[in-house]
Amino acid sequence: MERRQYLGATLSVLSAGVLSGCAGGTSSSEEATTTKGSEPEKAAKHLEEAGSALESAGEQLSEESENLSESEFQDGGIDFNPAKIYNYLDEAESELDAAEKYATEEQQRQIDSGREYIGFGRKATEFMDILVEGYSLTYSGLTYFQSERYTDAAEELEAAERELGEADDLLSVVQDRTDQLDTEKLDDFDQVDVETLQIDLTSIDELIPVLEALAAGLREMSLGMVDFLQAEEHLDAEELARAQEYLDMASEHFGTSESIFRRQEGDSPSSVKSTIIELTCYAGSLKDGSEHLSRAVGAIVDGDNELAREERDKASQAFNKCEFDS
Repeated sequence: MERRQYLGATLSVLSAGVLSGCAGGTSSSEEATTTKGSEPEKAAKHLEEAGSALESAGEQLSEESENLSESEFQDGGIDFNPAKIYNYLDEAESELDAAEKYATEEQQRQIDSGREYIGFGRKATEFMDILVEGYSLTYSGLTYFQSERYTDAAEELEAAERELGEADDLLSVVQDRTDQLDTEKLDDFDQVDVETLQIDLTSIDELIPVLEALAAGLREMSLGMVDFLQAEEHLDAEELARAQEYLDMASEHFGTSESIFRRQEGDSPSSVKSTIIELTCYAGSLKDGSEHLSRAVGAIVDGDNELAREERDKASQAFNKCEFDS
């Protein structure tokens, strides 16, 4: 099963009403499996409370995932409150513990199933929390870049890459845990339509590689700008060989950045597609401009002033071939 299908199916059962079937009375099967010391009515009350808490956890997770999937990258970071979801899951777990004291064998199977989904819910929430942090760090890195704080941008984007890499790894863990769930136990619960949540999760799944590309590409571009500014300092000091060396390093960073962005253009969701396209153009212009400046400096060293002027003009044209707005 594909990753998005795993997530769609499993978060579906976590979301609103997954244990709503616990609210009813005992079934004939429960009556048949009542054991000495069990009190089905007491257990059912706790199961009803557990179902309500899990429903609230699912609704909250659904809302948070929708906020992320519908966000516009240019608008900035996203607020995410995992504490609410964890509190609902803690409440559900407490109610399941209480129900266990009075449960019939049939109710115990429901309790075990509920605990599986609580474990999954915690892991899904952890995944969302880390993903949102990576998202916010990536946007922060872009903001630093636009403010010409290139070293700060590179550091922030490196942190973003770590968070997004962890989110991607955790997504695989969530997928594996989904695969291990005993879905036959779902027969004990009423099902609800959570098609919207499935769509949101698909969008989030598609967003991760784009965010990783943004973080990696922006980091390379930031490092390129650090080298470019070093080249300018050496030019001012008439240290032409060192200036050319830094221009070549800058061009290499910009070229790597352009390649990263270009690979993502076709697969980017609408929320970030325009940003990716602009960054591809910008990185390419910086790469081309740095290359022409490097050739101009080399021509000056060789005493070829005419070639130096030609390459300088080409550099100017390259730097101005596209605009980048926040």
